Amino acid sequence: MKKKGWGIAAILGIAVFLFTVFAYSWVYDRLELVSEGLANPKFPYPKYSQEDLSKMFPQYVNEDVVTTQSPEETHEIFLSHLKAGNINEAVECCFVKGDWEDQKEFFQGVKDKDMWDVMVADLSEIEKDLFLGTKITYVYSGTWEGGKKIANVITFIKNSKGVWLIDSL
Repeated sequence: MKKKGWGIAAILGIAVFLFTVFAYSWVYDRLELVSEGLANPKFPYPKYSQEDLSKMFPQYVNEDVVTTQSPEETHEIFLSHLKAGNINEAVECCFVKGDWEDQKEFFQGVKDKDMWDVMVADLSEIEKDLFLGTKITYVYSGTWEGGKKIANVITFIKNSKGVWLIDSL
């Protein structure tokens, strides 16, 4: 009978040991998920669903911001300032603020090369190409030196106010 008692005690000891290891590993894994923001910090630390994660960590920062000025409207405003020859207004109304100086220099260079009218004509017609949530690209036909036509891309990006600004030209 003593051997049977030791056998049961050994099996119970092993079961308790395995349960402890399993519980420790489960809690450790869940706490790691909590520290990464992928699980609820309250016991039993359930994992967040994909829908919950999408709300907490949107793929694009301004994706849910309501559009107040579309890329087409920005393009129209930009083009009207270009046709009037107002470089400062064209850049400051339609480009991301950090790019203003570079764009002003670029447009002044185009004016100095006597290519202003060609550029305005090229930018007059744009065609939607690719939509990526808060970034959208349009294609336009550009005139290269020597009169050769090539396809170019104009990229718009949505800001936190819902206005689509030109990111690259």
